[in-house]
Amino acid sequence: MFEFTDEALDELPINRGLLYKTVKSLATIKPTDNIVLEKESPGFGSVEVDLWLCVACRTCVRRCPGPADGALVLDLKWSLPEVVRKITSQM
Repeated sequence: MFEFTDEALDELPINRGLLYKTVKSLATIKPTDNIVLEKESPGFGSVEVDLWLCVACRTCVRRCPGPADGALVLDLKWSLPEVVRKITSQM
């Protein structure tokens, strides 16, 4: 239940992978239930982005440690070039 392969750990954000390895190495008896974290545990939250202020620079993705592209996954709500084309076509 609480087992990950090395490949799966590499896909996790760095802080989560380290937490897993730490807990696994400290546990004398492996947990049988899910481990419940406090609501505001560092590194296990979510980020809300104000789309009116976001300029899609992706700095947040680069700064958040994790695999390849970072731990954050952005779902684009709109495309800036598309918005600019639409606005300029209405002028």
